[in-house]
Amino acid sequence: MKYSIIYTFFLTLITPFLLFADFEIPAWNQSLPYSANFLVIDENNVTYISLQEVEEGKTLDSTEYWQKLVEVADSFDTPSGLPENEPDIDGLPPEEPTPDSPATLKGISTNSIVTTEAWMVAGVQITGGTKKVVFQVQGAGTYGAGTGFVSDPILVITNAAGTPVATVDNWQVGPSAGYDASLYDPSYLTELTNSNYAMNGPKECAIVLNLPEGTYTALVGVQGESSAKAVVAAFDFETGASVANLKGISTNGTVTTEAWMVAGVQITGGTKKVVFQVQGAGTYGAGTGFVSDPILVITNAAGTPVATVDNWQVGPSAGYDASLYDPSYLTELTNSNYAMNGPKECAIVLNLPEGTYTALVGVQGESSAKAVVAAFDFE
Repeated sequence: MKYSIIYTFFLTLITPFLLFADFEIPAWNQSLPYSANFLVIDENNVTYISLQEVEEGKTLDSTEYWQKLVEVADSFDTPSGLPENEPDIDGLPPEEPTPDSPATLKGISTNSIVTTEAWMVAGVQITGGTKKVVFQVQGAGTYGAGTGFVSDPILVITNAAGTPVATVDNWQVGPSAGYDASLYDPSYLTELTNSNYAMNGPKECAIVLNLPEGTYTALVGVQGESSAKAVVAAFDFETGASVANLKGISTNGTVTTEAWMVAGVQITGGTKKVVFQVQGAGTYGAGTGFVSDPILVITNAAGTPVATVDNWQVGPSAGYDASLYDPSYLTELTNSNYAMNGPKECAIVLNLPEGTYTALVGVQGESSAKAVVAAFDFE
């Protein structure tokens, strides 16, 4: 991952067995069939996800059927009209910018289902100065036809006031008329075309914007189909170190017993304290359809759980990786802007060395609910 240091993504996972704090990915069994998007773990504790319906006898080295979960995460680094729902950008805490450090959080991506009635909404916060950011919507062009990915997405970028500053249909054309010329220059399209962030499909979306510090929202919709998977991504377009960072990401999605939310973080350049949150009814109030009792599982790059959180004030369940978590972190979390409003919501601070980590978010006691998953630089 040359340019991205943190990314967040949602995958649709059919895993009804992941309903309790005693989270365990089932061991792969060659004699069993599997449904699409199913997680298994091999004898070396490596986690795989099924890419389609798998008949019995298909081995894990059959790339048509299986892929390592960490490789799915790595693939995200390859570089009409607004929805009625309001973006959930309030989850971004009012943190003061801090000086740049060797380990920084600089990019995110999110995989989710988008429908004509349920757009994907991702909020990005920039601190410390102006930063060139590239937004992408990856679909069938990147991931291939027949996999359920959106064939013709649309991307709308808004500022903190909710005002659209750019709308992109097909990335090679650039933004539609009416973009904010203080944030976008036509020369950026040439830069994008010649970069690692150029898209594979002409109908996918991408744009480079020069953004001053503040909060921005990416809204992703579908055209010509009622429902499809899409990946929305935001990366630091510049390769050099800068005090202007992508501070964090807060994304709204629906979690069910069969469709878990998965957030991935990769850190390079040193060890970094990262806070993960699952915001639900405690933050957004009862009666709004938000999850009342989520569960959060953090795994390492091999898919091995390193921490499980049910109620955030209790800290992680027994069996956490003590090299990544110290009980004193709970006090730090409680006294910070990242403390949760509801006792059943999830949050944890982990001190993560370079590497890839994954957060899996599930529901307990309800079949389907909205949740906001967030990952922020805690320092």
